[in-house]
Amino acid sequence: MKIALICDWFHPRIGGIEIHLQGLAESLAAAGHQPEIITATPGESHGFGFPVHRLNVPVKTRFGFIYTLEAFRQVAALLKKGSFDVVHCHGSILSPLAYGSMYVAKSQQIPTVVTCHSVLHYYYGLFFLLDLLLGWSRWPVIFTSVSPSAARIMSKAGRIGQVHVLPNAVQESAWRRPSLPRSNDDLTLISVMRLSIRKRAHVLIKMMPEIIRQSGTRRVRLIIVGEGQQRGALLRLINRLGLQEVVELAGIRSHEEIADLFAKADIFVLPTRQESFGLAALEARVAGLPVIGMRMSGLQHLIEQGREGLLAANDEEFFRHLLTLVQNDELRRRMAEYNRTQATIWNWQFSLSRHLEIYEKARREFGKGL
Repeated sequence: MKIALICDWFHPRIGGIEIHLQGLAESLAAAGHQPEIITATPGESHGFGFPVHRLNVPVKTRFGFIYTLEAFRQVAALLKKGSFDVVHCHGSILSPLAYGSMYVAKSQQIPTVVTCHSVLHYYYGLFFLLDLLLGWSRWPVIFTSVSPSAARIMSKAGRIGQVHVLPNAVQESAWRRPSLPRSNDDLTLISVMRLSIRKRAHVLIKMMPEIIRQSGTRRVRLIIVGEGQQRGALLRLINRLGLQEVVELAGIRSHEEIADLFAKADIFVLPTRQESFGLAALEARVAGLPVIGMRMSGLQHLIEQGREGLLAANDEEFFRHLLTLVQNDELRRRMAEYNRTQATIWNWQFSLSRHLEIYEKARREFGKGL
């Protein structure tokens, strides 16, 4: 199949959607299909192993959003010229290129799949209004999300009868590193997230003084990888709490750099509640780190409670889980050993087969049979 993967964002921007998009395109190409990415993110278009079409349109610097109709004219021309079998649009909560291209693909009668990579908890009213205006929930489109919990919320928010699950995935070999000697008296916590209010890095930082106090003679430090608009506020919080020697905001790091940091760390922590999947947590898990996260997030599908990590119902329980893993050397060692040696089901072999099933379903139902 020839598949157009359309997303507002792609490399060099780094995030869960961008990493997933690259992994999906690489897996499709390796399986003999022809993926092509269409994006509004400026950057290089060569060196990916598959075509990348970067639209020549202005974007808002902070969020990378398109704001002119020219983008859709260019998408329409690319789709018409490309003779694609399937269009797969990837969006977050606000993704004008992805969701607008859904209409463009529908207009050209190309079988279309749409994946929402975010949790739509607080956006019922917005999507309800859009559906009243456009009737998009009744378009000939297959709607999908990245986890069962996110799919249920998307179905309710978007008034969509059926939302299929197209999970993210991880290439385990890319995250494995030789096991390094560990000191129980010197522990490193690590998190990978966009520095936004929704990700709740501030909650994690505020826990650190009490974690340090109750850790006794153990030295505990926290590394947060990622960038975002909250960086300044988080730096001020770190200074106010006197954590300059404890908490490091490491900025954007490459895949290889993050894998190396995982190899030197002891526990992965993610306090985000509205996490649709949790790709960074999955990457840390296959790297051999115990994972602490929130039970209501997408991590509930990835992390087996008590074996691969600990999931919390609220911030108080999150703190207790974190303190438990800091203090309990045997439990931490046992989880790390399991995660390092046992494969996850959330790999690209499984995810790719699911994507191909949905693509074939779209072709059968919307006019381009196999």
